[in-house]
Amino acid sequence: MPRTTFCGNLGYRFDADQVELQADIAGPCGWPTQGQWALQLWADETVKVAELPLGQLEADAQGLLRVSGIAAAQPPAGDDFHRMSLKLVSGQPGDYAELHDQQTFGLLQSFAQPRLLGAVSCQSSGEEMTIEVESIRNPRAAGNLSGTLALELWALDAPYAGTSWSGTPVASLVIGCLDGQASLERNRFVVHAAPWPADRELTLMLREWTSAGYVTRDYRLLEQPALAAPVAPVQELEPVPAAEPAQESVPVAVAVEVATAAPAQAVAVAATAVDSEPAQSVPSPSAKAEASAQRVSINRASAARISSLKGISDKVAASIVAHRPYSSLDDLLRAKGIGIKRLEQLRAQLEL
Repeated sequence: MPRTTFCGNLGYRFDADQVELQADIAGPCGWPTQGQWALQLWADETVKVAELPLGQLEADAQGLLRVSGIAAAQPPAGDDFHRMSLKLVSGQPGDYAELHDQQTFGLLQSFAQPRLLGAVSCQSSGEEMTIEVESIRNPRAAGNLSGTLALELWALDAPYAGTSWSGTPVASLVIGCLDGQASLERNRFVVHAAPWPADRELTLMLREWTSAGYVTRDYRLLEQPALAAPVAPVQELEPVPAAEPAQESVPVAVAVEVATAAPAQAVAVAATAVDSEPAQSVPSPSAKAEASAQRVSINRASAARISSLKGISDKVAASIVAHRPYSSLDDLLRAKGIGIKRLEQLRAQLEL
């Protein structure tokens, strides 16, 4: 039976939080147009970025049809590159269950959107939570003002995978708008925190207000926060050798996502920003030189050298190289395949 497929030209073009989709479609002469059709734009086969309803299709005598239109877009969070694909589907609005054709684009796509950079950590003290973010940046063109930015801390039922989520809102604060090419450095916020289950996945989200409401632009997976009074668990996580640099911050993780959940409903809180940086200890020159001689540079080493480390595949090594440069070892968590546990296992073998 003849199929309805893509033919000729097809493509997409982003404009802020909208995307224009275009496709040429071919089917058998006189092919039926009953049912509802749609174009869908996907990232990495896991995140639906946009959907353009087409209604019932009306082809010409040769069975050809060109369709185009503008749809709301929710690109994945973060600054990773994504493999984009266009799908031709049919069914009912909200449930286009039948896939007729799919074409994958050759060029990878990244998105310029506000992001969290550098080390991110949190510390709990009674009903207060101290959140430290090394940098919050808007990489868009100068003059391209962001929507209102907010930080939301969630205790999720499962590790965040870049789509919808469920969990308990812990804390939130409004940062404001940020101009393109501008950044906020050495941020320290003290906010009220609601109780949360200890076995949940603590996740800090950077969200931006758009015409579709708040959407997630970047996020970090966090360890359960340290208590202010007891010995900080960071010391327990550091390797035993004296050569380990003491200035490394609490590791965090980064992944890709498109948020479809509603914005956090946590009680609005007041935030206090403090510009001072946390105290750092400096290792002795002799210890640092001895450690560097045996370490692999994440900014200079080849992919082959990086993949020689235990637990690092060729694909992960390529991702590490692609995300250069790094300003700290914790930035390595931007690379796909590097999580908190793996970074802790590798930390003693790495250097900038």
